[in-house]
Amino acid sequence: MDIDKIILKVLNKKASQEEYKALEDWRNESKDNLKYLETLNIQHAGFERYRHFDKQSAWEQINARISQPINLISYLIGAAVIIAILFFAINFMDKKEQYPKVYESNDQIASIALIDESKIELNRQAQLTQLSDFTTERKVSLTGEAFFDISHNPDKPFVVELSPKEYIKVLGTSFNLINTDDEFELTVISGQVELRTLNRSIIMNKGDKMVLVQGAYVKLQNNDVNLLSWKDRKLVFKGAHITEVLKNLEDYFDLEINLSNDVSTEMCILQSSYNNPQLDTILEEMGKIFKMDYVLDNNKLDIIGLNCQ
Repeated sequence: MDIDKIILKVLNKKASQEEYKALEDWRNESKDNLKYLETLNIQHAGFERYRHFDKQSAWEQINARISQPINLISYLIGAAVIIAILFFAINFMDKKEQYPKVYESNDQIASIALIDESKIELNRQAQLTQLSDFTTERKVSLTGEAFFDISHNPDKPFVVELSPKEYIKVLGTSFNLINTDDEFELTVISGQVELRTLNRSIIMNKGDKMVLVQGAYVKLQNNDVNLLSWKDRKLVFKGAHITEVLKNLEDYFDLEINLSNDVSTEMCILQSSYNNPQLDTILEEMGKIFKMDYVLDNNKLDIIGLNCQ
């Protein structure tokens, strides 16, 4: 033990506890050692500091320093949690329903269930746009053909926007709507519908049909038993003339049908019905009933001969 180095550290207040203890032991070994230390004035300046050393306070300081890495880890964990929350919040906002929301049927009939429990069937090549989230108002628009079965809510009418100044409003009913650049047809299946146009309100009831003819709305009674054939998958002909039959086939199968000018359609009446209609089956039956000659090429049907006598 180099006592001189320890004494030097004590005088400079840089000694450790072990060094203070070593110096105290050395002092107690002889009176000469004690006398020597007294001449250096270490008795008060050094050992009093050692004797009054607060071990509890020291341990608290040590523990505080030891805990600093833990606090850092806690800080890092907290920061990671905040980042995770922000990440999920951003992703949730991104995945939240955005409006307008567009539904398209393309080449197949599409069924849509809206948040208010209304059900909509889109015919082929139709597009429904949900314009609101239905919290304050129920509003949509349509291009093409669709069947609407609207849930009843007297406090929140269901609106189909036709243009900025024209719309259909219902509380709870069912109706079929065709709305394109070339055609408008609204048919009430059940309940009541309000058509708002040209600053006037037109009330329609079950069985009413509204069509647009040369810019004017004309109200009629619906007599078309095959109005919803595209949705119900059923064609019914009750003494229907062949021209009416062909029109229904055009609509249902998306055909282009040409009837030769040399063909007489007089007395050509069809009495039949078809569930889940198949074009080949119908044409085969019509061929037998009307002695019909035809050419079918993809979606084009040319009728070149009929004999309905």
